[in-house]
Amino acid sequence: MRPIAYIESLTPYERRILAHIVQGETNQALGLSGQTVHNCVSVFLQKLNLNNRAEEAALAVRYGIG
Repeated sequence: MRPIAYIESLTPYERRILAHIVQGETNQALGLSGQTVHNCVSVFLQKLNLNNRAEEAALAVRYGIG
């Protein structure tokens, strides 16, 4: 899946988590368990073929999230 197609397919919940990541917030600041955020981040990275949160955040900003 192309990055834009994946970004557009995110649920509101996933977009919220990604927006918080873009803002540099910690897992605890999200009000979710660290494991929940870790799982979401792992899915984002895998589906978008990225290596880390910084790449993920840059892509999200490019597509208007965060």
